[in-house]
Amino acid sequence: MKFISEEDISRIKQKVANGQTGAKNCDENQRKLELKKLSDKRVSGWTNTLESKRNARLKWKEENLAREEEKRKEIDRKEEALRARLNEETIQRSKSLKYEENERVKMLRSQQLYTDVVETREQQVREKEENAKRQQVEESRWHEQTLRTAQYDAERQKEQQKLLKNKAMENAKAMRKQKEEYEKAV
Repeated sequence: MKFISEEDISRIKQKVANGQTGAKNCDENQRKLELKKLSDKRVSGWTNTLESKRNARLKWKEENLAREEEKRKEIDRKEEALRARLNEETIQRSKSLKYEENERVKMLRSQQLYTDVVETREQQVREKEENAKRQQVEESRWHEQTLRTAQYDAERQKEQQKLLKNKAMENAKAMRKQKEEYEKAV
């Protein structure tokens, strides 16, 4: 058999007594919790508290991370589209090369090249003939212009000589007349 000490009994009594007033403490704790909630609700609108600044900083970090993630996703989408396009171009190029390797296609390409060369040569010949005609027309115009200029100059020279001759004749007449007058006067 074991005996309980007086200290243990007093402690048990005290706990039992507190248990009766525990309901009172429970209501008081609940009231404190409600007041705490009201206080927290009021403080949540304040922007100058340490907690609100910390929350704002955390929110900014989360938004920044979300924006960066969206940018990375957009870059990934663009890279995927680029890879798909390059892959498609590679496939098309390989199909084209495979098609071009076919003998009938090679023959067709060589005939197309030959016709292109013949057509280019014919165009060059036409251009050469047109240039020769143009040059001949220009030379004939220049020759005609030169002949007209020479004829005009010759006519002007004849007129000047005629005028000079007429003047010389008038001067000779005037001199003869003066000589005759002088001889009459002397």
